[in-house]
Amino acid sequence: MDELFSLLEYKQYRRLREALQAVSDGEILSCWSRFSPMGHLILFKLMEAGRAVQFFRILPFESRYFLLGGLPLGALGPVLHSMPNEEAQEIFHQLDEEQAEELFRSMEPSSIPG
Repeated sequence: MDELFSLLEYKQYRRLREALQAVSDGEILSCWSRFSPMGHLILFKLMEAGRAVQFFRILPFESRYFLLGGLPLGALGPVLHSMPNEEAQEIFHQLDEEQAEELFRSMEPSSIPG
C-alpha cells in the first residue's frame, strides 16, 4: 500500500492507475482513512468505472456522500490543470449515466443497511 501513497504523492497517476489494478478492494478499504479527501477522489476516478461502482458500495456512508459530489470530471480541477485534456480523459474514468444513477440510488434510505 505504500506504493499507492507514493505514486499519489508524486502525481504518477498513470502508474497509480496500473497499481490499483493489482490491489483488492478490501486492501484499499483497509487503508482508505489514511488518504486525504482529494486522494479518495483521485483513487476512485482512477478505477475502471465498473470497479468504481462496486467499490463505492462498500465504502462508509460519509465517503460515498463525498464522492458523489466529485462525479463530474471537473471536480479534479487541481489535478487536471497541468494535464492535457486527452490524457486526463484516458486516465480518469467518467461514469456513464446509468452507473451514476446507480450510485445515487445506493444512497436512498431504503438501500442503506441497518
